[in-house]
This record gives sequence, structure tokens and C-alpha cells, in this order.
Amino acid sequence: MKKLPFDTWCADYVDFLVKCAIDLHHERIQRAYERVTAEPTITQLEGDCIRVCLDGNCGFVSSFHLVEPKLNQLRAANDNSTASREKPPHHTNQTRC
Repeated sequence: MKKLPFDTWCADYVDFLVKCAIDLHHERIQRAYERVTAEPTITQLEGDCIRVCLDGNCGFVSSFHLVEPKLNQLRAANDNSTASREKPPHHTNQTRC
């Protein structure tokens, strides 16, 4: 069967879409790996307040049992931000303890 120009264009377009999907998948895997390997910084401040920082984003909690939920929030904020490394540090909780 002889390929028509339209068939060739469709095949090229499908190849392009598949390559884009593969690139996007690899980018997501890389971001997930970076998120998992990022080390949080946990600092106890005066007055029993705890500052939790991850990849330039910081938040404050009033007790150590709230550190893990705050880290989950910071990871989610990093996932939702496409240019988190280009932004200045962002405080997820503006009021200190």
C-alpha cells in the first residue's frame, strides 16, 4: 500500500506526540526524584515555634508533630510551582507561632 502525504504527516505528528509524552514523563520522574532527595531544614525558634524549610519554601508550626504535615504541604507547593527555583523564598504560613 502506497503512503499518501497525509498518512506521512499523520505518522510524523504521532511520533512527535509520543516523543513529547516521553519527555514529559522523564521530567516528572526527575522532579519527583529531586523532591524525595531534597533535605528539609528544621529549626526550633524561640517560644516553641518551629520553622520548616524545603527547597527555598518555609513554613512555621507550633509543635513537632506538625512538621511532617507541613513538609507535605511544602512538597505539594513545589510540585504545583513550575518555576520554584526562580522565585524568592515563599512563606506558606505568614503568622508565626
